[in-house]
Amino acid sequence: DGKIVIRSPNWVGDAVMSLPAIQAVRQSLPGTPISILAKPWVADLFRGNPEGCQVIVYESPGNHQGLLGRWALARKLRQEKFNGGILLPNSFDSALIFFLAGIPHRAGYNTDGRRIFLTHAVPVNRRIREGHQVGYYRHLIRSLGFDDSQARPRLRVEASQKKQAMKKAHALGLEDRKEWVGISPGAAYGSAKEWFPERYGELAKRIA
Repeated sequence: DGKIVIRSPNWVGDAVMSLPAIQAVRQSLPGTPISILAKPWVADLFRGNPEGCQVIVYESPGNHQGLLGRWALARKLRQEKFNGGILLPNSFDSALIFFLAGIPHRAGYNTDGRRIFLTHAVPVNRRIREGHQVGYYRHLIRSLGFDDSQARPRLRVEASQKKQAMKKAHALGLEDRKEWVGISPGAAYGSAKEWFPERYGELAKRIA
């Protein structure tokens, strides 16, 4: 019963892979108000989402950085009177904020020394850790009793976003009647997160 807040992963790729888990919570609790706490650069991913969740922005860097900023965010969450919180990231920080916000039920993986801040600590083994990230988030949700059997990744694109994309595509000389595939080979933190160039080449050849 009551309102639920879900702490989103911090990076776009991880946030996309968390969508089935969020969808499973939404489908399991159709009448429950659900909010998503997300960093600014992934917040737009959840705005207008088909699950109908409110988005609360964790403004760090910004108003919520540092100890005072985290306390301000905790106060903001406390005002929302959430009854439950689900932590998709493994960070100590995310568990601390939910604890400071006074959320009665706080669930997440028992990692990063944050057990003291969780009321529902879910153990995780090596097999789950080394599996696909989608499965990692879904395992957490299943362990909390949610049914994820119908959950699938879904992205909603607003009409204004489609119009903007078409404008850029036409500027590149792409035709409307063609199917397009976009490949983004870069990574924010360099080669440790990047796929090998020859694999991108092989993937592009197979798609073509």
